[in-house]
Amino acid sequence: MNPIFDQLYNYINVTINCCCDISHSAFYQEKKTHSDYDIWYILAGEVTITLNNNKYTASKDDVIFFYPNVSYESAILEGYCEFIYIHFDFSIGKKLNALDNYNFSGIIRKELLTKVSETFKDIYFQYKNSDYQANYLIKASFSLLLATILDLPENSGAYRTFFPNNIKESTTDRFDLQSVLQYIEENLNKNIRIIDLANMINTSEKYFITLFKRNVGVPPLQYVNELRMNRAKKLLYIGSYSIKQIANILGYPDPYSFSKAFKKKYGIAPNKFKEQCQSLS
Repeated sequence: MNPIFDQLYNYINVTINCCCDISHSAFYQEKKTHSDYDIWYILAGEVTITLNNNKYTASKDDVIFFYPNVSYESAILEGYCEFIYIHFDFSIGKKLNALDNYNFSGIIRKELLTKVSETFKDIYFQYKNSDYQANYLIKASFSLLLATILDLPENSGAYRTFFPNNIKESTTDRFDLQSVLQYIEENLNKNIRIIDLANMINTSEKYFITLFKRNVGVPPLQYVNELRMNRAKKLLYIGSYSIKQIANILGYPDPYSFSKAFKKKYGIAPNKFKEQCQSLS
């Protein structure tokens, strides 16, 4: 999975704006543009999508992923087509439409999503007319489906068809940012300074902070802290490292500074967290 999604999972917010099922008969056509993300799960039949003069076909159990503000035409050429559609927002911190920097839009074939898509379908039809935990369970199963899509490798071969890339940010900015993220990941034991990160892409500190926050959703030092805290939890769970060793691995000047940061983040001292993990193992 993209390291940004993995490390900033606490800041990711998925809001389902609409989740319904619908059926269209043969010769139905429509042209639409949506202001939010849209995923279709095909329940039966076949639908043809036309986007930028290119035609794509999705069949039963395939998933179609549309991005905001992209015009498309859909048509049912024969028989009928039934599908569940989910309109949703995806943000990281204060960054809205956080998927726009990456191209996940397109058709994902059933072979890549069989188990999670069937789970989502079953939960949707079981709870769509129920007041009992319906919204919570549908969102949970949809989040699993979405996470699986975001984790798919780009080289999925014949099982995945990408729509034309409509990424707004320049590929140069995104490439340089990936090198910065890799540097942070590999140097958590050091004093990571914004000036050093900015120099990696030959820009000023002020513009680097703006660029980083625009692409990632949080300021750079907040991202560094998230990585350190996530790594700290893993090391504490392993149980073979002392608090002093973890503080050194993660670039804190002393165990006290690390313990203070950990407790501020999670509300529990790292030695107590370690004890809880050991009692559960």
